[in-house]
Amino acid sequence: MLNRKIFVILILVLGFATVSFAATCASKAYASSCLKCTFDKDGKMDSQCFEGYQSKGIACLFSAYPIESIQYKAGACPAIEACINKLETCKAAYASSNDKYDCEVGNINHCFRRADTCVADAVKHCDTPSPDKVEDIAPPSSFCDGFFFAILPIFVGAMVVRRK
Repeated sequence: MLNRKIFVILILVLGFATVSFAATCASKAYASSCLKCTFDKDGKMDSQCFEGYQSKGIACLFSAYPIESIQYKAGACPAIEACINKLETCKAAYASSNDKYDCEVGNINHCFRRADTCVADAVKHCDTPSPDKVEDIAPPSSFCDGFFFAILPIFVGAMVVRRK
């Protein structure tokens, strides 16, 4: 009986840890691009590098909210689209023409943090997509990796409890 209680507590802790991780996808992706991408002499960030980190941020969100991401792709979650629009508006308002300066000063960091908060709230308001739309949606390849690493601790915990 005690082992089951420990197992349930472990699952709950891991679940909360996954949710807190998910809540920072956009801001972590932007911070990583600022740290790891190169800038030209005019302060422009390497666009291919930035797009790579942006893709990682999107994959992170897809892994964190897989059902809601499918709903969004099927057009059943306009609240997420509103978050994307708010992020773009915020970036347009606060970004300078110098990406390096923006990274150093943090002009638009808050835009990405707000986007993370917005998405975390928006997923609560998604509708179920129609079955014909769901069939056409394939998750990004990194979805499987994120899903695997989110579920792995549960399986390991189950194996430990089972052996005892």
